[in-house]
Amino acid sequence: VTSNVIELDVRKPTQEAADNLNITLEDDVYYVKRLRYINGQTLCFEESFYNKSIITYLNKEIVSESIFNYIREGLGLKVGFSDMFLHVDKLNEEEAIYLGLANGSPKFYVESIFHLTNGQPFDFSKVTYNYEQSQFFIQANSHLL
Repeated sequence: VTSNVIELDVRKPTQEAADNLNITLEDDVYYVKRLRYINGQTLCFEESFYNKSIITYLNKEIVSESIFNYIREGLGLKVGFSDMFLHVDKLNEEEAIYLGLANGSPKFYVESIFHLTNGQPFDFSKVTYNYEQSQFFIQANSHLL
């Protein structure tokens, strides 16, 4: 999996991001917009908000690689769990352009909130997948069944 960073900056969060990160509209977040590719094919379009008071530094090099490896190894933080919300909808114009699909094509997208082991949320992401390139495998253990 490779990445193309479209946007990386520090900004104020949207209301949705602030609510999901348990921060105020006055707090700073790193905003990341990128395309992810698998075997040279567009896999997904990703928009993420990272709580800057926890994820204190990001740059284009980090964002081009694995942000989570940097969080674990570079910042020494312990990622605990995530809440994922799965949605089916239709692509908007921006998503369609980035994914190389027709506006209004089907989309599968995941909203994720990632938490540290202490329960504090640090990342709110929306990832829209290219339905032509995606397949998913979900494994559940016995206590979830």
